[in-house]
Amino acid sequence: MSARRRVIVGHGPDGASRVVADQVVPTVVLAPSGGELTVLGGADELLGLPVAVAVDLPDTFIPPPGGWRAAILSFPPVGHPPPAEGTGTVLPDLAERMRAGGGRGMHDTPTVDVVHLLSGELVMELDHGENVRLAPGDTVVQNGTRHGWRNPGPVPATLLLLMVGAS
Repeated sequence: MSARRRVIVGHGPDGASRVVADQVVPTVVLAPSGGELTVLGGADELLGLPVAVAVDLPDTFIPPPGGWRAAILSFPPVGHPPPAEGTGTVLPDLAERMRAGGGRGMHDTPTVDVVHLLSGELVMELDHGENVRLAPGDTVVQNGTRHGWRNPGPVPATLLLLMVGAS
């Protein structure tokens, strides 16, 4: 599991741009999938400048309307052994959406998501068995629809995720 550096730029008292935070942010292993999540930032309200960027794993991963989350998410290959029972981080609101999604990791969220695949391969499964194969550099704009992610490749698939809460 890798740590990632996050640099946040804001304004100084004189209005000039400056670094307001430069830190390593933790990556957590997700239970039960064994995926990895690094939250890069987020807020629960409509953006205004300067943005107050949350620096910790939020209590809720799915942002409310007008809120946002930015994260790097990694999916292990299909067949990868899950973490030992009782280990890993559970995001309760996301876990509830997964339970309600009908299996196979299907879920929906009241968000508009911009998903950009950085490395590996992913298959996005949609209703009625429609599958979209994604390669590094591909971007998906997800509009609150039911979907699931599957990594058919031999290595982890890593994506950059920006979620904006919608009503």
